[in-house]
Amino acid sequence: MKNNHVLGQDTLSADDVEHSLGLPGTFALWLGANVVVTTTLTGMFLVPDLTFQHAMLLILIGSAIGIIPLVLIGVMGQQTGMTTMVLARGTLGRKGANFPAWVNLLALIAWSWIQALLAGMSLDYAVESLTGYSNVALFTVICESLVVLIALRGHLGIEKVEKIAALLMLGLSAVVLFALNRHYDLPSITQLEPEGVLGGGVVFDIVVATAFSWIPLAADYNRHCRSLKAAVVGTWGGYVVATLVAMGLGATVSALSISVGMEPTYDPTTLLSGFGFGLPAAPGDFLLGTDHQRDVRLQRDAFIHERTSQSTVLETGVDHRRGVSGRRADSRHS
Repeated sequence: MKNNHVLGQDTLSADDVEHSLGLPGTFALWLGANVVVTTTLTGMFLVPDLTFQHAMLLILIGSAIGIIPLVLIGVMGQQTGMTTMVLARGTLGRKGANFPAWVNLLALIAWSWIQALLAGMSLDYAVESLTGYSNVALFTVICESLVVLIALRGHLGIEKVEKIAALLMLGLSAVVLFALNRHYDLPSITQLEPEGVLGGGVVFDIVVATAFSWIPLAADYNRHCRSLKAAVVGTWGGYVVATLVAMGLGATVSALSISVGMEPTYDPTTLLSGFGFGLPAAPGDFLLGTDHQRDVRLQRDAFIHERTSQSTVLETGVDHRRGVSGRRADSRHS
């Protein structure tokens, strides 16, 4: 049931899930989920071990294949209204599912703080450039506090923010590529010779593993989808496009830094500052680093639902007719 409170618009009941995500919203949610600094950093590792063209091909194939298990689990969430950790009871039992719930909780806490640190570094760079004041620790805490406040708003608030954030992140990526192309010979990155430290098989595994890392959250995201089509097409399309954009941007910037003789670095803001775009890039990296409020909210939801849900659907083998009929009713009223 939808409420009007400023904070906490979520329900953890599988029988009363608000199906608020259509196809565009699901696409934007998964686009925003993976267009983040950490995915960009992953793309930077791929070049010059592979040629730029080879890296992009493996990013496309790896993400398109790796996303399939995630889509299937997301469909389970859409069909049942349950979170991933509750669905895990079907395999591990109620007590056995506590272990992945704890691992998921700790991993998401670490993940959110890593991204907050990257956002804090970018914000610190921008503030120091303008005022001379520098305090990475303070700005990291500020970034994480901002993310927590957005997360406390609930899934409806996150969905609204995500649609705007997805457009902004795509726009910022396009601006960076356009600016680099104007000032440097961007097509020259296709001429770099591969160093061969990472083979194609290893890179493919990295891209697939990146998709697999989202599996613990798949049902948590897609339990709010209105239809099966939104859950499948929106998830697959949004994730693949996001991976191509984020990893592709990382591979592009890394390859260009090598082709112009810059010292290798994996800090996007520092790297872009060498091209003269440090200050303009800092807000973009800040946005990419703070766009993980979903994870903060979901780390709470997944664990609380795992500990408190009284649903016995997966434990007793009862069919899901009530959940499916309820979902169909929601779709008719959407």
